[in-house]
Amino acid sequence: MESIFITGTTQAAHKVRTGEDLTEEHPYGFVSRQALLDEIQFKGAISDFHALKDKLKKYSAEQVLFVWDVEEVYGNNFLIAVTESARDAQLDAYRAAQAAAAAAAAAAASAADARDGAPDEADAAVTSKPWESRGSEKEVEAATVSSHRPYLLLAVSRARSEFGLGFKLADRDAHDGFVECRPFKDPNFELRRATRSAGTQEVAPLADARTQTEWFRPLNKATQAEPQPLDPRALAAVVSSAELRRFLAGARVLLEGALQQNELVDIYGDDLALLAEDDASVGNRSDNDVRELQSFSRSSYSHERVVTASHWKPGSAGIVGVSLARKHGFEERVEVAGRVHVGHVLIWSFADPITPLFALEAPQDVLTFVFNPHTPNLVLAGVTSGQLVLWDLDDKPLPTVGGGGASGSTGAAASGSGNGAGGANAGGGAAAGADGDEGSGNGGENQTVHLAPCGVSAIEHSHHRAITAIAWLPLRHEVTPGARLKQDDGGGSAWQSWQCATTACDGYVCFWDVRLARKETAASASRVGERERRRDPDDKAAWDAVEAAIKKDEWLWVPVCRILLHKLDASTELGCAYLELCGVPHGSKLYAATDEGELAMVEIAHVPAAGAPPEADNADFTGVKSVLHGHVGPAVALQRSPFFRDIYLTVGDWSSHVWKEGVSAPIFSSPYTPERLTAGCWSPSRAAVIFLAKADGSVDVWDLADRTHEPSTSFNVVGGAAVTSLDMFAQQSTQLLAAGDDQGTLHIMEIPRNMRRAPATEKAAMAAFIAREELRVAYVQSHAEQRDAGAADAAGGDKAAADAAAAILAAAADAGSAADEDGFDAKAEEEYRALEIAFKTELGLLAAEEGDQEQRHE
Repeated sequence: MESIFITGTTQAAHKVRTGEDLTEEHPYGFVSRQALLDEIQFKGAISDFHALKDKLKKYSAEQVLFVWDVEEVYGNNFLIAVTESARDAQLDAYRAAQAAAAAAAAAAASAADARDGAPDEADAAVTSKPWESRGSEKEVEAATVSSHRPYLLLAVSRARSEFGLGFKLADRDAHDGFVECRPFKDPNFELRRATRSAGTQEVAPLADARTQTEWFRPLNKATQAEPQPLDPRALAAVVSSAELRRFLAGARVLLEGALQQNELVDIYGDDLALLAEDDASVGNRSDNDVRELQSFSRSSYSHERVVTASHWKPGSAGIVGVSLARKHGFEERVEVAGRVHVGHVLIWSFADPITPLFALEAPQDVLTFVFNPHTPNLVLAGVTSGQLVLWDLDDKPLPTVGGGGASGSTGAAASGSGNGAGGANAGGGAAAGADGDEGSGNGGENQTVHLAPCGVSAIEHSHHRAITAIAWLPLRHEVTPGARLKQDDGGGSAWQSWQCATTACDGYVCFWDVRLARKETAASASRVGERERRRDPDDKAAWDAVEAAIKKDEWLWVPVCRILLHKLDASTELGCAYLELCGVPHGSKLYAATDEGELAMVEIAHVPAAGAPPEADNADFTGVKSVLHGHVGPAVALQRSPFFRDIYLTVGDWSSHVWKEGVSAPIFSSPYTPERLTAGCWSPSRAAVIFLAKADGSVDVWDLADRTHEPSTSFNVVGGAAVTSLDMFAQQSTQLLAAGDDQGTLHIMEIPRNMRRAPATEKAAMAAFIAREELRVAYVQSHAEQRDAGAADAAGGDKAAADAAAAILAAAADAGSAADEDGFDAKAEEEYRALEIAFKTELGLLAAEEGDQEQRHE
């Protein structure tokens, strides 16, 4: 018998598959000897039977015995009989084993029959006993449901006319039918502990002890020491002593440890600074980490677009708007300027993070937009063509224009009804429909309402460049066509704002009245015009133009007033990138950040003094009052502090500045960052905290009350993209940061507790910081003026000596120049005569001898 390993493919070819053709009960089979030789001839050395080639040739029988070695006793899975004697011995052993197994089975069967005849103890008679309660019947009764009241009868009916009605089924995507519910941490189950201040000190406890120093009478003495001399034998004995060896062995470990510690430990490090960093991060991770709460993105709107602005809807928790624009430079915008393009402002809700509530359509890309702070259903947006676009989310009629107010109200938050209303400048009406993102036309619960504008300004009367900023005027303030600021008289619109200011890089600041955006509200301007002319005769021409346009049915939405902003030297216009209106009582001023990084204070309108006639000249009151240089590049953000009304934040290039009204230099400038800054805003709940967005997708948090040389902390919003907009939403229990990126995604970040809760003394500390920095700026400016004055005096003292020296040098130069001029003329005349003689001699007009004589004569 030969032990051999046979692969599964070879087993299937010869029908000796283990577990199928061969089993443990029948583990042998026969294979044709010629088939094995043919396989060896065909496959050669790779055949499983190549090692048995010679033995198979000597085998005389036609069939070869294969035995399955189930337990692999001989190391392989098969045994092959290559001799007839081995085959017969293997078969005899198998038959004997089968006969023994059959005999054992018969003996077992007879023994079982014998046991079946004997009586079983289980068949003995069972005697009944009294039932003993173990409490199980109570468990059964508790688990049994029984009726304790009469049954109720319920009849369900349907009208006969509804029987057999047809129905229509349609397919829809699965993602449109569900609302994602992400896990969140319930603060009700959070362990609350009171803050306790405790101090520790790593010193020994205080112990009271007394000592008495012995006093000796002072004497004049002198002491001298010298080493104790040892002879060589004594020295050798000490060096080779066991006591010295033990000392050196013990001291070696301590010495090596001390030397290694000196190499590893920074002995010059400030341990107190490390303790301060640890103290700054008191609390668990939830108190310090800024986490992303939600993100909004829709590929059909945000593909290859950048978020230009993001704002929270006033008075509505969980509703945020975002404007999108194409990633085009100036040259690319020029190429596509003549093509039709629809821009969008998307209104998202936390209830549905997949589909936006509204898609506000605009004639061009939207660069900025704002909600009305007192009528949130009104949305204003500035587009790249310089036009102003108005939407009404409720789509209710706006109140009519009045001298002191408007009749009616537009309602509160957007209901999402989407009913259209006509608008003269909206290009056919502000039609809205719940068409869904793909325009399927099938109404649905989670579909987007597409809303066309109800008012678009006339392009010939709009800005010449893209609108970069929009700001609503304060309450009870309006600008008249004569560039006068008047307060509302407390009528129907006393608590609302209807006028706004827009700016662009063309140098204009335009004032608009949204009540005049619709044609149906413009008819009331005639009656208002009569009242305004009686109070303000200078505005007569403007109101006459309004009435004429209404009568000719040529009404256009035009600005109420336009102001052209020049620099102080009247050289060029100011290209305003962002603006911030001052509140009451300084409603006639605004601060503008320009595209050259400057901060300009502008007087936008004249406030007539009490008792002054309205005909008073207004030319000296409007215009730019100051221009302060701040950034080396365009400004990307301008915001007033919510706690200090005279403090402003500007962001641009690689730094940010904090300005104070009346100070000609920034009171604080952040260090330059490696990445470009793209946006910035104040914290609405902490007076000293500033958020600055960077081009690498992170946001730096500055706490000016803590440190001013570096950010207090920094967190990442998105990787591989720039953060382009920031807007804060604050409530008593939460604070959210809306951050848009240049991939078209809006990220909602939850601000942790330690960043939104201000210490009790933070506002006072920030006020002290502002006062201290203001004194520093004044000190630096005064010293600069003194240095300039000293330099001017030194220059004036040296000027007289310089003038005298210059006069002496000028006289000497005049004399020398006269002498030099005479010598130059004589030399030139001599050269001319020599050239003339040589020319005549060459032409034969003068003999050579005569030429020499004449030259000597000269």
